[in-house]
Amino acid sequence: MRGFITDSTACGRLRLTDGLPEPDPAADEVVVEVRAHAVSVLAAEPFAVIFGPSAPDNGLRKGD
Repeated sequence: MRGFITDSTACGRLRLTDGLPEPDPAADEVVVEVRAHAVSVLAAEPFAVIFGPSAPDNGLRKGD
């Protein structure tokens, strides 16, 4: 089975892989086939934007 797993060394910290074990649902669970999905990764690392006189020149200005 193919699926995404978390991987701190991969771009976006997700990696598509083959060979995952088939799910074994309990009596009160269900398996749903997914043919497509989207993953939105805004930033791989936490970040901050600093405004004000001590801000680095990062090309961002308040109000932009």
